[in-house]
Amino acid sequence: MNEKEIIGIIKSTVSVGVTESIGHRSSMEDTHLTVTKLNTSKNDGVEKSFFAVFDGHGGSDGSNLARETVEEIVIENLNLDKQPEEALRDTFHQIDKGIEDSGFPYGCTAASVLLEGNSLTVANVGDTRVLLIKLGEGEETAQRISKDHTLSDEEEVERVKATGAQIARGRIMVGNVGINVVRALGDKFFGEAVSADPTVSKQILAPGKYRVVLECDGVWQAVPDEDLAKLITGKNPKDATEALVKKANDDWVNDNFTAIVVDIEIF
Repeated sequence: MNEKEIIGIIKSTVSVGVTESIGHRSSMEDTHLTVTKLNTSKNDGVEKSFFAVFDGHGGSDGSNLARETVEEIVIENLNLDKQPEEALRDTFHQIDKGIEDSGFPYGCTAASVLLEGNSLTVANVGDTRVLLIKLGEGEETAQRISKDHTLSDEEEVERVKATGAQIARGRIMVGNVGINVVRALGDKFFGEAVSADPTVSKQILAPGKYRVVLECDGVWQAVPDEDLAKLITGKNPKDATEALVKKANDDWVNDNFTAIVVDIEIF
């Protein structure tokens, strides 16, 4: 039995919680989207859900445009019968082009999750994270299933240098303006140094219960990966997101805060 046939006969249920906060900033640049039933034209009997967090910089224009357009673009790509990895990759590039065409010079990081039956596909740019927790198997631990795109990655440093961009104080610099992520949507102010090409991964979930966490960097600065599962164990999705954001607020992290927790059961 091939993977597509397995996806088609296995059912999943989802329960979602979201908490966002302006935090200790004067404006809110994070946006998010949760779609528990993604309505595509594919009559394949597979339940689909989509979740995303966008962390804007230089303003909220980029993150707002991403939130406003991403659902329609994902659906269009899936309706073209693209595989989920290709659909999300193309979605990111189309949003990137949309931000560029809007004339806004900056942009946003992004992390997204597409659930199709028992197939979990993740795409991200920047330092917005996705973590996966397997529930009901002893001590719970969170596994990061996204990739941070920062100048701490030597391969990314070499890619950025090859574009001729300047790096100083841990940032890509254009004049006196800097950015500390090397992949994002938009951000054409920094030229080719900032790429919109996402890291994309897919895994098939065995029958059981899982928890997926999407979080902006303001949250994980207060709650590192190794501490996340313990903080939210035993809490429902909404209470879990509130605990994450409260910890970031209490720690006075200088950022906005957004957390999405999705509980998934695969039958």
